[in-house]
Amino acid sequence: MICPARPSRSFRQLIDDSPALQAARREMFARYEHELAVVLTEETGAAPDAIEPFVVAVALVGVLRAGCERGTNHTNPAAAQAELSRCATRAFELLDNGLANYGR
Repeated sequence: MICPARPSRSFRQLIDDSPALQAARREMFARYEHELAVVLTEETGAAPDAIEPFVVAVALVGVLRAGCERGTNHTNPAAAQAELSRCATRAFELLDNGLANYGR
């Protein structure tokens, strides 16, 4: 299962209404996290048991996951894409600046 570039409301609703599809979506993102952590470990030379590559992978994949799960209520594809892009930018800003000031 792949999250479409612009998940429609009906697509999101289909998944939200199905425990099996929700589980498949969680498994898909868990695979992404694992595979990205493996790549990050190799590329950074981190120790195989280092936590940092996995934490970074989870954070980065979380941006993708949030976009797929949050979606948008726009029916106009350009407006939907713009909103998802703004949300992704904000998510990356949170990661870039750290979470120390989150909620303040």
